[in-house]
Amino acid sequence: NATMLKNWAIASNRLYYAAYYIVSALLIQNKHIANTHAGTRALFHQYFIKTGIVSDKSGRIFSKLSETRHASDYDDFYALDEKDILPLIEQAKIFIDEIEQVINDGKENDPIR
Repeated sequence: NATMLKNWAIASNRLYYAAYYIVSALLIQNKHIANTHAGTRALFHQYFIKTGIVSDKSGRIFSKLSETRHASDYDDFYALDEKDILPLIEQAKIFIDEIEQVINDGKENDPIR
């Protein structure tokens, strides 16, 4: 039914934004400022995925969350259901845990603190 489809789309949106905001915090901590979602993804990949600070797996998770959210928000014929979202919940947790660890490691190495 339409309500359930909308709820899965909302879940996709929330999972993406949880990842987006923690990536934004990581970028800001490292003095990288992005003005767009695409800019955030590009800087994240440039400074953290390509350098090996963050795993390729997490890079793929962030891309998947972004693609799913974008499709569910803007493609009128893109329908999400439980089988699409439930695996993303665990992946988002893995992603957030890794980024949180990188942020915390950065705080420990910050000479100002």
